[in-house]
Parts: sequence; C-alpha cells; structure tokens
Amino acid sequence: MNRQEHKVERRLAAVFATDLAGYSRLMEQDQVGTLRKLTAHR
Repeated sequence: MNRQEHKVERRLAAVFATDLAGYSRLMEQDQVGTLRKLTAHR
C-alpha cells in the first residue's frame, strides 16, 4: 500500500465588511463616484 502525504496550505485572510448608509441611493446617483469614495476609505 503506497501512502501519499498531503500537504495542507493554510493562509490567514481578513474579511472587509461595511455598511454604507444610503448605498443604493448613492450608487443610483453616481456609481463611479461612490465606488471611488468607498475605495479611498478602505
């Protein structure tokens, strides 16, 4: 019986979550501007 070793790679990850008040309204008015502002605040 041939035993194969399996290497498990683990990485630490961070989850970014945000609750932006009025997100839908802001996206409806100006998608590009809203995404730029959100990216700038990350």
